[in-house]
Amino acid sequence: MAPLPGRTAAILVADDDALVRAVLRMALVAHGHTVVEAFDAASVAEVDAQVPIAIAILDINMPGGTVHDSLDALAARRPMPAVLLLSGDDRPDAAVLARVAGLARKPIELDELHARVAALLSAAPQPEH
Repeated sequence: MAPLPGRTAAILVADDDALVRAVLRMALVAHGHTVVEAFDAASVAEVDAQVPIAIAILDINMPGGTVHDSLDALAARRPMPAVLLLSGDDRPDAAVLARVAGLARKPIELDELHARVAALLSAAPQPEH
């Protein structure tokens, strides 16, 4: 599936597993996206505010803080990126689910990843030219 013209984006991949980050990065870059990585809750907060992150793919369990800490850091960005939460076993509570655009099980199939990213980009406001 080739990226749609104008619908590529900067995507944050936040996961404490380097292999998961690498696989997601390769899959997203192959579709024309720019990928920024974070490996814990603190590094989510440290992502350069000048990078216009459209989507954050966020592992529910990372060291260095809670999922709420990561979501708070993302909520401080303008505009706030859409968040796709990844979870292997945990079912997030309603307060977490209310703050994210979607939930996917790990390991996520790459076709599902691309479909979810495309849907989130389609739902996002178009940048003004």
